[in-house]
Amino acid sequence: MTMTQSMYKDLNLKEGASLDEIKAAYRVMAKTYHPDSPAANGSASAEKFRKAYDAYKGLLRDALDGKTTAGKAGHDLDLELSPYVFSAKRDKGLDVHYDLVLEKPEPLRAVRISLPVTRREACPRCLGQGVTLARKGNGFVYKPVGCHRCEGKGFVSQETEIEITLSPDMLRYGKVRLRNLGAYVPKDGKRGDLVLNLEYVARLPKNN
Repeated sequence: MTMTQSMYKDLNLKEGASLDEIKAAYRVMAKTYHPDSPAANGSASAEKFRKAYDAYKGLLRDALDGKTTAGKAGHDLDLELSPYVFSAKRDKGLDVHYDLVLEKPEPLRAVRISLPVTRREACPRCLGQGVTLARKGNGFVYKPVGCHRCEGKGFVSQETEIEITLSPDMLRYGKVRLRNLGAYVPKDGKRGDLVLNLEYVARLPKNN
């Protein structure tokens, strides 16, 4: 049993339950097993409440981050790309924030967007190290020198096309954090997050 499957089990849910079902299941468990509840029965109830609370936090976080199947469409490839209007882009540390305006589907269902993201990528010449090796004189001795491609920074700015499936729960929440899709960290190799702030209109303006 995977960790995700275990979290669903601790809340007495089937895998793939919606965000609303996760919240409702946690409320039921809390009323029954919370230490302050009249129905609680000592240490056994406290342990069940702890597991339910940890499962609720984990599934809620993963559903909003897009890491679980909660609320997602079964066949992403069948979804047509949805139009949107780019509003603004902001870099906050390593996280890349995009404000998007799109039509909210009625009834609410998963949508797929293709987003051109400009972010820091590892320099292809120095592989993110900021330095390269240059031959010293005519011999076989090399010395480190600053990379001229990235000017020693270890990263370059680059546009990457990313296709993202937004589940109904993500659309309902209005803010989506996608882990490890943000800016590249030089030498460390890690990434920040891509954060989408969603606004909705009844109909997008048509291009002339």
